Amino acid sequence: MTTKYFLRMFDRLEPRTPWRGGRIVHSDPPVTLDEAAREASKHSGQEVTVADFLRAAARGEIRLRAIVHASAKVQKHDGGIFCNQGQPDENTVPKGAIPTLPLTACGHLAGTGRASWRTFDGFVVRDDLWYIFTEGRLTDDEPDFETVLDDCRVTVYDVHALADAYVDDEGAPADTAPAPPAAEDAQEPSGAPDPWIVRAREHADNIWLRELENNKRPAKESIAPEIASRLWRDDKMVTRRRARITADYIVSHALSPKRNGGWEPPVPE
Repeated sequence: MTTKYFLRMFDRLEPRTPWRGGRIVHSDPPVTLDEAAREASKHSGQEVTVADFLRAAARGEIRLRAIVHASAKVQKHDGGIFCNQGQPDENTVPKGAIPTLPLTACGHLAGTGRASWRTFDGFVVRDDLWYIFTEGRLTDDEPDFETVLDDCRVTVYDVHALADAYVDDEGAPADTAPAPPAAEDAQEPSGAPDPWIVRAREHADNIWLRELENNKRPAKESIAPEIASRLWRDDKMVTRRRARITADYIVSHALSPKRNGGWEPPVPE
């Protein structure tokens, strides 16, 4: 089976300030979602909800774990040993284990409060970009794992990391919900494109030509996520309203043939 890789759209959150929540430390066992939200709210001085944790997990900003209620056999994508090498339960997820949920399951939990899942995500770095792939999956004879919110657990490290997303570097409450990009963010009053658009087009040219050299057929929609990741991670660029620049916004404003001076795919020399 061919392994498919998908660009990770959001960076993993990390703690930045000293912990000011309750008497928990990073080495403590994972906590429930309710306790995670309560402690994160204490630390940040703002209300942090269970829904905030679920959305962050679905984006891959934090890890979400879940207790499994039955043992199940698992196989690695390349046929190797996935877990518990050399142990009696080799390639078995034991009952009561707390594995990390795949992003798809996190998304279902965020949307519906429950998830059925059978895969385990892995991560790999290529050209300084993080990609997600399916590293393991339950064997075909095993039923799906079923997870509800009460099964979910969060490490104290990730509680601290998400709580710090709600404070600035000095520990004061921060504005964590910038307005989504608006049309006026995409163009200077003079009519010249914003710097992020110029930079996005430079990335687009490079990525487009790289894909052609690799005998691929690039499309605006397929290269936009990598552009968004580079603008955020490498260039530290946001809109004038300090909103993060999304892939859809790049396609509509930076890669449009008619807007902001227009962009056309480069032609190899």
